[in-house]
Amino acid sequence: QNRKKNRDLDRNLRLLLKEWEKDPSARNAFYIAITYREMQKPIDALNWYRKRIYNFDFLEVFREEYFKALESIAEIILDALVGNSYNGELMDVAQQMVEIEPVRAEGYYYLAKYHMRNEEYKKALEYLAKCRKCKKPTGYKLWLNGQIYNGKAIINAIEQCKTSLKYDSVLMPDEI
Repeated sequence: QNRKKNRDLDRNLRLLLKEWEKDPSARNAFYIAITYREMQKPIDALNWYRKRIYNFDFLEVFREEYFKALESIAEIILDALVGNSYNGELMDVAQQMVEIEPVRAEGYYYLAKYHMRNEEYKKALEYLAKCRKCKKPTGYKLWLNGQIYNGKAIINAIEQCKTSLKYDSVLMPDEI
């Protein structure tokens, strides 16, 4: 995310929405989604990422951008949204990521996080084991999730699952 000081996100959003009226494109939907995300409006960002994915056919042309849009949906759901309806979408998006790129870790990671949200820690550990088998992709320099590929997110999730299995529920930092 590009958070420059003194940047007027409201003005940027107005201009982007005006451009959207003239040219409703996947590119414009992407920039509107990013702007809402930077404004800390996760529902609006999620809706624009959905428009980008489901209203435009660009998977075969911009595969990596499509994949990243799916990942952005998963990140927003994990970071800011709770509820059964969002959990189902998290699973759907993660499964689609695995279908598109079965050798990449991100889809398996988000499937694990889906199962963790549902307190299915053994199933989550199965997906985290698949993550660990995935190698960092070559040829993809744009938007690789560093936390996943440096192993920290996976290790933390594994520890959280093991702790949850040991104590029947996860201990969150504010509960310790």
